[in-house]
Order: sequence, then C-alpha cells, then structure tokens
Amino acid sequence: MITWNREEIVWAAGLLEGEGSFHNPTNGQIQISCYSSDRDVLEKLLKIFQLGAIYNQTMYPDSMSKKQMFVWKVGQRADVLAILFAIFPFMGERRKQKIKEIVANYQLPKVVYQRNRRRGFTRSKNLTKPQANMV
Repeated sequence: MITWNREEIVWAAGLLEGEGSFHNPTNGQIQISCYSSDRDVLEKLLKIFQLGAIYNQTMYPDSMSKKQMFVWKVGQRADVLAILFAIFPFMGERRKQKIKEIVANYQLPKVVYQRNRRRGFTRSKNLTKPQANMV
C-alpha cells in the first residue's frame, strides 16, 4: 500500500497545476503527464507518487528549443484516478473542473455477477459511469 505525505501532495499538485496535463481521449484511456527540461523535478514527482514513468521527449527538428525535454506519464486507470483524487483539493478552479469532467466521463469497468442455471454465478463486465461525487 502506498501512503502519500500531505506536504508532498501539495507540492505535486502545484507542479501539475502549472506544468501538468490531464487527458481524456475519445478511446476512454485517461492519462496524466508532466513535461519538464529538469529531469530531477520529474524524478521527485515519480518518487512522491511511486506511479508512472519518465521518458525522454523527442525533440522535433524545427523546434526552437535545444533543451532536452522529459515527460512523466501515468496511464493506468486506477493510478490516474488515485492521483486525481489526491491532488483535487489543492487544484485551482479550472483544473478542478477538468478533473470533474474526466471522472464524470470515465468508463469504469464493473464486475456483475449473473445467475446461470448450469454453472451457478458467472462474472461479466459491464461498463457504467461512476458517480462524480467530488466537492
């Protein structure tokens, strides 16, 4: 079990408020990413959450910046949701609204047990929308 320190979560929320992005593509895969030219900053973020990974960001030939860029990404659904709920109280209004949107549109797999005459109960997955109950 991962436990997060409040002070570190507040620091991470501040970084993600300014440099982070929250994606909710049409394919239902949610993702958090944070770009920086300072790898040590992203390593601190990785150390705090113990989730995701840091990648070298490919620089485009016509890019004006010559700095090496890095990106921290989290794409596992449970991990993304855990982080969003942890940072939510410390985010600004615009980011809170985006997080609410992501959670409201998120397709949560729910295991449903159905009665089957021959085999007793069988598991089937149904997709349902969770209740966005964030304050």
